[in-house]
Amino acid sequence: MMSVDRVGTWLVIALASAPLAELVPWRPVQWGVPLLTLIVAPVRIGGLSAVDRLHSLVGPLSAASLTFAVLGLAIAFAPAWTVAESAGLTALAAIVLLVAVPFYCGELLSGGFDAYRYGFASPLVAVICLLVLAVGWWLASPAVAIWLGAAAALFMAQAYSSRNLVDYLIDPVAVIVAVIVLVRAWLAALGASAGPA
Repeated sequence: MMSVDRVGTWLVIALASAPLAELVPWRPVQWGVPLLTLIVAPVRIGGLSAVDRLHSLVGPLSAASLTFAVLGLAIAFAPAWTVAESAGLTALAAIVLLVAVPFYCGELLSGGFDAYRYGFASPLVAVICLLVLAVGWWLASPAVAIWLGAAAALFMAQAYSSRNLVDYLIDPVAVIVAVIVLVRAWLAALGASAGPA
């Protein structure tokens, strides 16, 4: 049975099947590839399944990673729906990186300031979330609202063992994905600007 803290692991496994799905010529059948992958993923080989192995590496994924995974699946299997533009994926990636800097690099940049501790009980993180939500609205990025809503829901349900709101908002996987999204957006912009005049 799938526990809540492994939802992200299952989503990542489904997303990893996207390149295989592209080999299937008939579009309606392509959704069968991630479904088949999810059926095979819990099979134990040498005592551990693919889900167990991946979960042991990344742990429970934050709402940012979950949002990236869901939008990634939508982009991979429903390309007619231009999620990157309509959902504000690039804006989400930029905001995730900006939010991650003080929490992951705060001690390095400010000589001992530990922003992570504010995720336990300080209203500061909640205020930051409200500011981020306002920025997301200004950038017309529903993905930001989805991310913050999912983080709040997971945190209030205490879905993971952590009691720190930051763990529900961001994680290292989300930071890596955000960098990839921004680099791809930058390369696409370069390609568009270098196109025929």
